[in-house]
Amino acid sequence: MLQNCINNPVPIDAIEFLWGNMPVDCHFSYGDVSTFPFTLIKLISGEFEGWGEVLLHSNDHFFDFAAGLLGRDARLLDEMLNELLDIESEDKYLAELLSLSGYDLMSNVSNLPVANLLGGAKRKVIPLMPCLFPTGPEDGAAKAEKYVRQGFKFLKMKLLAQPLQDLDTVKQIRKTINRDIVLQGDANLGYSSQDLHDGILAKLYDAGLDIIEDPFDGNADDYLSQKKPGNPKLMIDEPARRDETLKKYLEKNAVDFVNLHPCQQGTLTHAILRDKMSESFGVKTVVGGTGFTGTATILYQQLASCIGTSAPCGELGGHFDHGMPASSCEPLIIENGTIKLDPEEKIIIKPDIENLKPYLIGKKQISG
Repeated sequence: MLQNCINNPVPIDAIEFLWGNMPVDCHFSYGDVSTFPFTLIKLISGEFEGWGEVLLHSNDHFFDFAAGLLGRDARLLDEMLNELLDIESEDKYLAELLSLSGYDLMSNVSNLPVANLLGGAKRKVIPLMPCLFPTGPEDGAAKAEKYVRQGFKFLKMKLLAQPLQDLDTVKQIRKTINRDIVLQGDANLGYSSQDLHDGILAKLYDAGLDIIEDPFDGNADDYLSQKKPGNPKLMIDEPARRDETLKKYLEKNAVDFVNLHPCQQGTLTHAILRDKMSESFGVKTVVGGTGFTGTATILYQQLASCIGTSAPCGELGGHFDHGMPASSCEPLIIENGTIKLDPEEKIIIKPDIENLKPYLIGKKQISG
């Protein structure tokens, strides 16, 4: 794709890493989280630069791999990253980190929006989906009401895989918001086989949950057995991070939606190809997250603009729904729960390093 947009090679001259810990207030089925690790990267070619981020600290393997990219053509970066994606490891995070910064660099070199480099925007207005991390039913309802007042039509909530509390929280949220608001829950594979036997999915649907993401740890046949009337629509995230696994779920018609969650796909090109794979089976995809520091938010929204459905882009990221300090993130311009993107406008990504300094713990530059 990139060679079609940019005629001349774009040699990688230097790569700068910055990493740290972002304070958050998040609650998942696997426990509470008070900090997220992050790495920012700046890819440099002559007078141009490109930024990316990922939810992992930098390490020696990152630096060694990056050193091998010096002098190589950034237009071919996604192809160079393929070798990182054949094994299950944290290398997938490194691949996306470099892919994000590569596309941002190419956007600056070509003076084209990232969406153009990904094949072209299919929509200009993208609904956004905040993510709630409820500490209880009343807290969940208050947070949901706040976002609905701001015009959001889609909400995501983290389920704790504690059936009684989750049911109470969903019921309380539904008492606060109308049925036309789409409510999606994410269990992060947390529900047990006993929970499923006890009918937790049907109970959540009756309580007002429309979609459930990664409700339990199972294979495509297991998910197919739960795809039925009276249960929430099924969405997969974790099983969609490898092509061969995703294809199994699609072939069996086991899910209703695929979440292309950033930081997990490998490269932006892989995300686009998985969208096309899902579309070929008649399954809709969504772009399911944004950057912790705000740096990748624009890139993920550009990715979402290239997916031709009416699905939202969420979460918002940063302090909007992860409880991070407001000074750590770039502001989003949100109109009535949506963001409007001009397909012809190239957006400059420039993280506010000064505001991020309190959270940084390391820095390294690799150059020839």
